[in-house]
Amino acid sequence: MKTKQFAIITIGAAVRDIFLFLNPADILLLDNSANDPRRQKLLALEYGAKIQAANSQLAFGGGAFNSATTFSRAALKTAVITALGCDDTGEAIIRLLERENINHEFVSYHSRGQTGFSVLVVDKATGEHVALVERGANDLFNFSARSHKLSSAPWCYLTSLTGEHWQASMDKIINIVKNNKIKLAWNPGNEQLERGWGLFGRFLKHCQLLILNHDEAMALIKSDGEEIKDINHTLNALLRWGVKMVIITDGPEGAYYADKHQKLHIAARGDVKVVDSTGAGDAFGSGFVSGLIATKMGNISYALQVAMANAESVISQIGAQAGILYAKDMDKILKKKRYKIKKI
Repeated sequence: MKTKQFAIITIGAAVRDIFLFLNPADILLLDNSANDPRRQKLLALEYGAKIQAANSQLAFGGGAFNSATTFSRAALKTAVITALGCDDTGEAIIRLLERENINHEFVSYHSRGQTGFSVLVVDKATGEHVALVERGANDLFNFSARSHKLSSAPWCYLTSLTGEHWQASMDKIINIVKNNKIKLAWNPGNEQLERGWGLFGRFLKHCQLLILNHDEAMALIKSDGEEIKDINHTLNALLRWGVKMVIITDGPEGAYYADKHQKLHIAARGDVKVVDSTGAGDAFGSGFVSGLIATKMGNISYALQVAMANAESVISQIGAQAGILYAKDMDKILKKKRYKIKKI
C-alpha cells in the first residue's frame, strides 16, 4: 500500500484580517424582525458618522489557512490548497505557512486579483463581529486534479469555495474523494448553503463529516421544505441526506454531534472570556477532525473535547489563529478542564 504524503489537505480561503474594535456606545445590536434564521441579530452604526475605533489589529485568516494551522500544530503533516494574489500580502501568507510548517506547493497565484482580505468590526463588549469580506484571488480559484494532488492524503478538509468555478471545483474534488476513498470533512460557505438541498443531495453521500453552525443548519433544513423543530430533528434530517457524521456548533450553548449510532452534546465552559469570536467555527471543526485522526476514529468524546478546547483558546485571543493549540499543550489542558458531554 502506497504511503500517503500528507495526513490531511485543506481547501479554501487564505486572507488578511483587519480588526476594528468598537466601543459598545458606538454600536447598536438589533433583533431582526424578518425571521431569517441566518440573520437573527443585526449590528447598526450611525449612517454618515466617523466612528473612532477603540483599537485595531492585523492578523491572518481564511477557512483553509485556519484549519491547516490547527492540523499542523496538532503534529499532522498538512498541506493547503488556496489561491493568492501576486502581492505583498500573498508573500506574507506564504512566509507564515512556512513558519507553521504547512506545505504550500498546491497554492495557486493570480495576477488578476489581489490576495483576499476582510475587515472585521468587533463589538468590544461581547467579542462578536461582522466581517466585510473581499474574496480577491479566492474567487479565481479553480481546482485542478493534476496540480492539486488531493489523493496524497487520507483526509480532506473542505471549507468555503467562491467565484465562478466553485461548483466545477466541487465536482472535481468529490470525484477524487469518491475514487480514492478519502475521508471528507466539509464546512460549506454561503455560496454552497444558498443552493440548499439541490446541491447537498449530490455531495453529502460522499462526505464523512458535515460541519455547520446552528443558524446554517436551520436554514438548510428550511431549504428542503422541512419545518424546524428541535435539535434532534435537525440532526436526523441532515443524516438522512447521506452524510456519516454531523457537527452543529451553537456558540455559548456548546455543540452537537450525531452519527447513525449516537447523538451527543458538549457544553461550553462559562468561564471563558470572549475577546474575539473570529475563527471559532474553524477551530472547533478542525479540532474535532484532528481528534478523530489522533484516535483513528475511535474516540468521539475525546475529539469533541479537543474541538472545544481549541475553540475556547481561539476566542480568548484576537484573530483566528493566535489561540490555536499545539499538540504538546492539548493533553495538559484536557487534564485540567472537564467538559460535560451527554447523550441527547
